[in-house]
Amino acid sequence: MVSTTGWEYKAYSDITTGVNSGLFTEEYSVRPQMATLFSRPHAHAIAGTPISMAYSDDSNVFVLEFLYNGKTGLAGTTEIATNFALHFPTGVQVKVLSGSGAFVATTSTSNPNITKNSILITPDSNNLPAAGSGVVVGVYRTGGIVPTLRQPQAVAVVITAEPTPSKKSSALVMQIGWMVSGVLVVFLV
Repeated sequence: MVSTTGWEYKAYSDITTGVNSGLFTEEYSVRPQMATLFSRPHAHAIAGTPISMAYSDDSNVFVLEFLYNGKTGLAGTTEIATNFALHFPTGVQVKVLSGSGAFVATTSTSNPNITKNSILITPDSNNLPAAGSGVVVGVYRTGGIVPTLRQPQAVAVVITAEPTPSKKSSALVMQIGWMVSGVLVVFLV
């Protein structure tokens, strides 16, 4: 699960390629292809341990898989963010499979109290899933391809360990790396 970052905010002709690939044109209007690229569906918050996340530009299908943390309320909420108008212009459908219990999917189009362009996945209070349960979420366009989701595992084996105290654990240590194509690489240890 790797995200991307765009450096070029406004119009600029790169000396290495001579191409203007900024988010804005020389007239300061948003480039539609860049807006589509940078607003792809993604998990903004995950209530548990992520396993995989993928989005297909061709089919407009987003799939997220994670192990549920067993919590309720805000700590048990998974949020998927996207630009509905760009990626799901005919409407959005959400399919959730769980290894145990059930989840409720709510979109900002169905509930005005939710942040615009968000989908919230919360545990069903009448059928709470077990901690460590596998969860698979499919988001797709109304009238589009319905994703075939694999059935998640009932409960994963969760191994926990107490951290060993050390001098390093009490402070964030940064090591400055090297310059790669004008980008400073920083390592967090």
